[in-house]
Amino acid sequence: MAVLDVLSPEIKSQLVLELTQLVSDDVVPRILAQQEIDFFKAKEAANYLNVSYDSFKRIRKQGLVTGFLLKGTSIRRYRKSELDEYLKESEERL
Repeated sequence: MAVLDVLSPEIKSQLVLELTQLVSDDVVPRILAQQEIDFFKAKEAANYLNVSYDSFKRIRKQGLVTGFLLKGTSIRRYRKSELDEYLKESEERL
């Protein structure tokens, strides 16, 4: 016999409410904080690279970072891995 089988419907309902609250208050924020951001908008990418937005546009125009277009749109995103590679190559050039 499972533990939940002996509980009244009211207790089960209260348990579900409390578990839901615990998950939304504690577990979900921890999981989201652990998730790594994989894609950036242009201004976010500039911030990640610690350069001005204008400098980032020059980097992009030089083809040093290309990003990709979201399918069926003209919206461009930049992969964290591509930005990390640019940073690594920039350090090697110094």
